[in-house]
Amino acid sequence: MREAVPSNNGTDEACVRRTGEPWDMTDSRRLLVVALAGGLGGLVNATLCYLEWPEPVQDTHVTFHWHVMPGGFVHGCVLAAIPFAASAPGRQLTGALRWVASIVVGWCAGYLSWIPLDLSIGESLPKALAWPFNGEPLASALWTPLLYFGVVAGLQYLWMSREARGTSLWTNVLAASTAASVGSLWWWASWGPWYFSPLHGIVWGSTVGSATALRSRGHRTTE
Repeated sequence: MREAVPSNNGTDEACVRRTGEPWDMTDSRRLLVVALAGGLGGLVNATLCYLEWPEPVQDTHVTFHWHVMPGGFVHGCVLAAIPFAASAPGRQLTGALRWVASIVVGWCAGYLSWIPLDLSIGESLPKALAWPFNGEPLASALWTPLLYFGVVAGLQYLWMSREARGTSLWTNVLAASTAASVGSLWWWASWGPWYFSPLHGIVWGSTVGSATALRSRGHRTTE
């Protein structure tokens, strides 16, 4: 079903409202919305860790202080914003190149998103900025950021850069939640408990999936 609604510019043009579609907005505004949605999910998850709910993180070498919450917010923002920003040019790539690009996107997002969390648990700024290169062997820097949530961003990039458009809200939420759950499984299996992967993945995926369901034409569309 389609129905015309008055436009905001005072002309005779009309915005088209379609049943089954969400709000539209410019890409720059969408990037901000997606980033903030990711930040909200990251903030909630960091708060759960700080409150030790439903149980404490099992890695006893880490103590969470209150500033893990703003760190989690920035972490979630970066994980959501980078794959979204890369998805538009990604649609111009062939399937094989898109998969290669997902590794680059995942590495960059994993590297940058871990810095605020590293700082929040007491690491110095120089070490936080160079964190992938602090391990042994040095070549581990090639894959470590992918294991530290980079796979989340890589999978989300593959979803958002696909050619199909106009996917429903719940499909986007399911896709983002799956990307977050699968992409963080290694990390949470290492730090424990493993089930924080689907728990935190669903939280982040729900906020980011809702934001990525928005489209970019600048007209209002609702179900």
